[in-house]
Amino acid sequence: MKAKKKREQKERARQVAQRKKHISIGVIVGGVVVATGLYLFIGGNRSAPQKDDMQRVQNESASDTDDLIIQKKEYYDIQSRDHITQGQEHDAYTTNPPTSGPHAEAVLGGFYEDGLADEQAVHNLEHGYIWISYKNIPDDQVQAIKELTQKYPGRVIASERMANDFDGIALVAWGRSMKIKRFDADLIETFIAKNYNTSPERLAT
Repeated sequence: MKAKKKREQKERARQVAQRKKHISIGVIVGGVVVATGLYLFIGGNRSAPQKDDMQRVQNESASDTDDLIIQKKEYYDIQSRDHITQGQEHDAYTTNPPTSGPHAEAVLGGFYEDGLADEQAVHNLEHGYIWISYKNIPDDQVQAIKELTQKYPGRVIASERMANDFDGIALVAWGRSMKIKRFDADLIETFIAKNYNTSPERLAT
């Protein structure tokens, strides 16, 4: 009888120990599950604002660019390629600033403080140059344009042009143009890179 009782006590002790072990394992597994869920929840909430912030910055950047542009790049029918002498009468240009049409002798690339005759600038456009003209912009922006022409002496001419129909900067290539409110190096240099030598005589360098 004593031996039987000892066996029963031993069995009960074993069962108690087994239950404690199962409980401990359950607690550990449950803790891992909860911790994992909490990490994913927090991590997901952290990543969402980052994506939202990135989208906001992109939207703001696009908005800034859109606000800068008065007229997006447009393509115009080529008016003519007639060569004339300076001062000779000719048909009126159909765009402002001119993007093609009758033209006189071309000029060297560079910045022209005293302005340029439209007929000369148009000839440079035919040769693949970019013409940057401006009206009523601050002196620091004029200086920035001047420095830009020094960077691209073989493909850019620049001048003040009070005949422009808006205050700001006009970027002109043969048969195309873009009008912007103020100087923006990235936008202007992108226009130059995409549009120089898109002309009948590709002489710009």
